[in-house]
Formats: sequence, structure tokens, C-alpha cells
Amino acid sequence: MTRVEITSPTSFSVRGANAWQNPTFRAAVDAIATAASRMTLESRVTFPDGSSTTGDPDLNRLLTTQPNPLQTSSDFLYRLVAQLYTQGNSFAVIDRDSRGRVIALYPVSYSNAEFLADGSGGLCVRLTLLNGKRETLDYRDLIHLRRFQLDSDTMGDGNGALSTSLALAEAQAEGSINAIESGARIRGVLSFAQKLNRETLEANKQAFVKDYLSMANDGGVIATDPGSTFTPIDSKATVTNAAETEAVDAAILRYLRVPKAIASGDFTDDQWASFEESVIEPLAQKVSQEMTRKLLPERAVKSGWQVECSISSLQFISTSNKTNLLRFAGPLGIFTVNELRGVFGYSPIEGGDVRIQSLNYIDASIAAEHQLTAAGLGGIKSLKEAEDDN
Repeated sequence: MTRVEITSPTSFSVRGANAWQNPTFRAAVDAIATAASRMTLESRVTFPDGSSTTGDPDLNRLLTTQPNPLQTSSDFLYRLVAQLYTQGNSFAVIDRDSRGRVIALYPVSYSNAEFLADGSGGLCVRLTLLNGKRETLDYRDLIHLRRFQLDSDTMGDGNGALSTSLALAEAQAEGSINAIESGARIRGVLSFAQKLNRETLEANKQAFVKDYLSMANDGGVIATDPGSTFTPIDSKATVTNAAETEAVDAAILRYLRVPKAIASGDFTDDQWASFEESVIEPLAQKVSQEMTRKLLPERAVKSGWQVECSISSLQFISTSNKTNLLRFAGPLGIFTVNELRGVFGYSPIEGGDVRIQSLNYIDASIAAEHQLTAAGLGGIKSLKEAEDDN
């Protein structure tokens, strides 16, 4: 094979600590990956008239239930998205049977990825796994998600732009730990009037600590002679200023485009809607497009097939807003009975896949005729006939 490009390693660390080990970074990525794990993947066919129907049932079972023997669909999506945000690129191997049908999807943990030309115009990817083993795979057999793709034709960039914030966060944490440990260790200064050799000084110190600074000294009184003086030190640990910590955390959250309320799980409906629109929906589109081009044959895609990645926003709104939705949207016949039950977390019922609409609403195109009929004028057609008779 001829090497066409070697990308930068995709193992990103800051002073020995991976970004995933930062609590703020992990909380934010967890919020994104958890939301992504609730996405529904389904192959569908869209016809020229705009109608659509379910596609390959075997592929749909794999996408919605168990992509591989070790993971559920939610587990698979969580890991794929978590790796994407932590490393800048995420891969999943597509396992096919002898007929080329997809039978499993496996996410891959790796330390380096290298793109190679296969001599016939196609691409292969050489992945270095975490155990050091190398695997070379056809790019068509890999789901590949990427972020910050700027200079490379094939790979997304990593989180190098976040290295300063992550380094500051680590330094703040280490500084606080050192300050607390130092404050707990130093209790005071024991001075002697005369000069003592090292052995005698150490012996006197140990005797003083044993007699007066141990738990056995329940009287709380220290006795000294003119030859020695003990000066206690009021040790107060100096930890990182809260404003400085919040500033670093805010920089990490801003980089990931995750509001603090979302990362903490204490968000309003409006905050969630904004987060979903700016982060989750573009991610869903990325997943949908990549899986469509990799899991479906080219001729099927040209015929209107695609892998849809849908998001149920109604799952995350408050109960009061769900009730308002039921009150106002229910009579319009927008949702089926089972869809409305699903909004409130109830399971489907038999015969619930029907739309129920209030008779208080009517097609605007026949509203006038309906009113005339109700008034006993026989409808628009009868009125015109009556005018012709005259």
C-alpha cells in the first residue's frame, strides 16, 4: 500500500491526565453522550411522493436493539459519541456476512489512526489498538465520526485547543491537595536554647511529639523548660479561589458548548431546547449521514433509502408542558394515542396507533359549506343551484 497521509495521534493528554479524567469535561461529555444514547436509529425508504416506510427489518433490529453481542443500542451510541468528543474521531467496525449484509457494529478504542491508499483508488485505515496491535480495515467497513476537521482531508482534530484550560484545572486540583496536606502536617515549631547535634535534636522532637501532640495527651497541656520553646502554627489550608475554578470550568463547558445547567442536570425546557438545537441535532445529522453511506448499498441510497436518526424532544420537557401539549395538540389529531402515552412514559396499548381528533376542528377548505349546511341552506353547491334556478 502507498501511504497517502499520516494524521496526528488521537491520544490526547495534558501533563499525563487525559481530558476524560477532568470532572467538568466528563460531566459535559456525559450529558452529550447520554442525550445521544436516546436517539433512535432506523432505516427508512422515502418515495417520490414524499411518503416513507420502514426499511430493512433485520438492520433495524440491529440498530434499535443490539448492534453487537456486548452492547445495547444506547451503550453503542454513548461510547461512539463519548470517544468522538474526547478524541476528536471515533470509529466503529462494520461486520458483514458473506452476502455483504450488516450483522454487527463494534466501536473501537485506539491510540492512532493512519489512512492508506489500497492501490485501486480506495482507502484503508490502519488502527493502532490500545494493546499495541494494528488492524488495517477498508474505510467502507468503518463508521467514522469526526469533529473540528480543518487541515486534514480525513481526520478531525483533537482537543489541543483545550490543553491550557485542562492544565489549569489539574494545577488547581493539585495545588488544593498539596495545601491541605501541608496544613495538616505542620503543627508548630519546637526551638531549643542551646545548639544540639542532629541525633539529639531528632530524639527531643520525637519525645515532644509523643508526649504532647499524640492522642494520649488528653489533658491538652504542654509543659516546657527554659531550654525549649514550642510555637504553635495556625495552619489554614489555602485552596484555589472559587472564582478561578469557576472560570476554568466555564471555559471547558464553553468549548464543548454545554451550558452549566445541562452538565449539572438542573435545566429548564428552554435551556434543553437550545442545547438540543445547537449540539444534539447536528450530531444526529452527522450520525445519520455517516450510517446511511456506510450501512446501505449505493443503489439503495439513490432509491431513497437512508438511516434516520430521530430525537424525541418531548421526553425532556416538564410534566406541566406535557400536559399543555396534550390539551392543545391532542384535539388536533397530530399524535396517535400511543405517541401521547409515550410522552408520559406509558407503554403502548392495543389499538392505540390511531389519531383521535376533536369535531370542533374542520378542514378550512370545506368550512363555509359546513356552516351553510348547519344553517339549513344545503351547502355551497345547493346554494349555487338555487341561484341558477332563479
